[in-house]
Amino acid sequence: YVNTLFDGCDFCSKFYIDLSSLGDNQKVTLKNCTVNGVKLTTQNWTSLIAPESTCSDDQISIELKDGTYLTAANLADYIIIE
Repeated sequence: YVNTLFDGCDFCSKFYIDLSSLGDNQKVTLKNCTVNGVKLTTQNWTSLIAPESTCSDDQISIELKDGTYLTAANLADYIIIE
């Protein structure tokens, strides 16, 4: 992904996004996206995106560089939620 925009996507549970090859200063924007029909927002994303590869039935996972996963600490470095 190179500054990719996902607009209006409905991700299914246990969906996996691999951002491990994302370059420096590149981000992915999730605009008007949902996870199993629930709108992904900056307020609820921590309940919809698992902080590891093992997701619950209503979550997705986003793998980052070095085998790490999206967390509150690194969200702004990789993802923009609109």
